[in-house]
Amino acid sequence: MNATDHIAAIASDGAALADAAASGLERPVPSCPSWDMAKLALHVGLIHTWAGECVRRRAPEGVDRATLPPAPDGRPRIAWLRDSTTSLVQALEAADDDDPAGTWRGGPATASFWRRRMAHETAVHRWDAQAALGRPDPIDAELAADGIAEVVEVLLPLSVPPPSGDPALGTLHLHCTDTTGEWLLSVTDGRLDVTPGHAKADAALRGDASELFLTCWGRRSGAGPEVLGDQAVAQGWLATMGW
Repeated sequence: MNATDHIAAIASDGAALADAAASGLERPVPSCPSWDMAKLALHVGLIHTWAGECVRRRAPEGVDRATLPPAPDGRPRIAWLRDSTTSLVQALEAADDDDPAGTWRGGPATASFWRRRMAHETAVHRWDAQAALGRPDPIDAELAADGIAEVVEVLLPLSVPPPSGDPALGTLHLHCTDTTGEWLLSVTDGRLDVTPGHAKADAALRGDASELFLTCWGRRSGAGPEVLGDQAVAQGWLATMGW
């Protein structure tokens, strides 16, 4: 996906999330335990505001979240959420890919990083909000496949356990059935190795890209992906992903 695709996804999913949250801020969000719509709107609005300011200021050191204006309570929070998304979109549209945009996990971040990160963050939380209403739309297949790639290339390495006496995870194959996207995951000495493409593995998760993406984020959409091969290996990887 390119920058235009990511920005369009943020705008679209951000609007849909706000629409769902407007149904009732007190409504529980089952896929985010202990959260209601008010907390979900707060989380997304704050991270959109923060990421947008990191991009807008082009500051390598980033932005102190404590300096950001507080979020309103009650119904005004919905309009604030919409404004936060709009401001993020405008900042990303005006930025070049390599513009400095703060830090993430202790390392430098760029505008292109935030385009991708916010597209997937917004997509999964849009799904959360709609799922709370009982009618979630699936994640767009191309966006979902890109989101799976981000998980295995950027996020999952942070969760892989270091070398210890624990049993090895084994190998896992992820296979999208509705769009291009396959990955082989393995761990060597605490290092995650990701190889794109088809391959045999101890276990496999197979399904449409939206189901696989949501599974990577600890969500279940319907029956979820098909689990093939060694069930214990598959469950070990799902636990690493946060299940």
